[in-house]
Amino acid sequence: MIKLNNNYSKSIPRVTLISLLAMFSGSSHLFAGHPSVFTAAGNPPVKASQFDLKANKDHLGRKIHHVSQLIVSFKNTVTKASGQQITAQYAAGTKRSFGKNGKFKLVNLKAGQTLAQAMATFKSDSNIASVEYNYYVYPQKTPDDPSYSSLWGLNNTGQTFNRIVGVAGSDIKAETAWDSITSCTTSRVAVLDTAIYTNHIDLTNNIRFASMADFIDNDDNPSPTVGTGIDPNGVSANNEVHGSHVTGTIAALGNNSLGVTGVCWNASIIPIRVLSATGGTTVELVSGIDFAIDNGAKVINMSLSTAGSNTAFKEAMDRALAADIVVVAAAGNDGVDVDSGSNPTFPCSFTHANILCVAALDHQFKLASFNATQGSNFGRTSVDVGAPGKFILSTTFSATSAANISPTYSSFQGTSMAAPHVSGVVALVRSWNPGYTAVQTVKAIKNSGVNVADLNNVTTTGKAVNAFSALHYIETPRSVGATVN
Repeated sequence: MIKLNNNYSKSIPRVTLISLLAMFSGSSHLFAGHPSVFTAAGNPPVKASQFDLKANKDHLGRKIHHVSQLIVSFKNTVTKASGQQITAQYAAGTKRSFGKNGKFKLVNLKAGQTLAQAMATFKSDSNIASVEYNYYVYPQKTPDDPSYSSLWGLNNTGQTFNRIVGVAGSDIKAETAWDSITSCTTSRVAVLDTAIYTNHIDLTNNIRFASMADFIDNDDNPSPTVGTGIDPNGVSANNEVHGSHVTGTIAALGNNSLGVTGVCWNASIIPIRVLSATGGTTVELVSGIDFAIDNGAKVINMSLSTAGSNTAFKEAMDRALAADIVVVAAAGNDGVDVDSGSNPTFPCSFTHANILCVAALDHQFKLASFNATQGSNFGRTSVDVGAPGKFILSTTFSATSAANISPTYSSFQGTSMAAPHVSGVVALVRSWNPGYTAVQTVKAIKNSGVNVADLNNVTTTGKAVNAFSALHYIETPRSVGATVN
């Protein structure tokens, strides 16, 4: 069995424990308490909605959609010039075009114009194919207790966190998988997230510097080293460590006697910034998906969600499926059933066959509870597998200025931390079995997992991801005949 040569006690230059505000999971209501507690009928209890679409507020008080922008598309018969005239007449014109061939237009409203007024005006025009909200997108992360340790998600030896002893062997079976393969360089992984510190000493050799994008600043450098280290909303770059943490779980350099290791020791990461510290919108997300497609990604990690779907987002997901890309998404952190009808969270609530939606497990392989009101989301038809998502140590950074950024390591929790474990496994599988399509890879991940009691009847599989079994999963031929003489 391959063993790591990572020396935590000597090599970590600085460990910073960071507690961030809980991020929106796209759900409509909170289920107080642990989400694996059920009524006698086996169904989660229904709680009053804390998702107020009329007031445009989620349960954390954040906006659900932009209040002065709409996303518009025209019918195929409308010329570019005519489209520009229409948006200038009905609103303040087109701010930018995005989506395939610039199909969708981000439209700013006129001063004093309401969303309802603008939407009604656009809908009344027979030239309009669609007019929809520009939804906000938020990273999936919750506050963390000040604790960290080794990477139990890769090798659970029964580590203790917050005086709770883990269950040895409850991990993704990374070490046995590494006996077969440790490199994922042939399967590019796009990380759609906040800023990613591409110069982190434990990441830089696994970054594909020729394929990077920042759709918040609209340049080609998603690292927090750009500009002043302050995002357009005036929030410190230190609040954008989410993307670096996610990236490290997938692909922190392995066996280098330094820091941590990712599921993939060697990788080809496409870093794409689609979120600031305060989130992003459909526009940046769709642009990021298209960039991943254009740059040959085999896997897209989305440790994020949005409360609403629109045509632009769905069509981008259609293109990802057509491009043979596996999309791995975080289920969300509100401890609710996303299949209930009032709690959809996208992309998990899409039905594309290339999506893997991931719930978070703790170090006892129980559905993770993060605090008194938050835990991993679940859903019998929308959430597929579980993966380690609590007390997860990974790569972060500390910035005092654009010129003074230091690599750090921090422990976070949330479905955002679970999803990259699965993205790493997907990259391993597609590198080990290069003939697998995206849909076949998803099937391998789902069918090869280990049964987990807490996931039974609340996910599509009832299983946690198992890297070794996924590598060696072979679908039984369905049409093989034999003649015995």
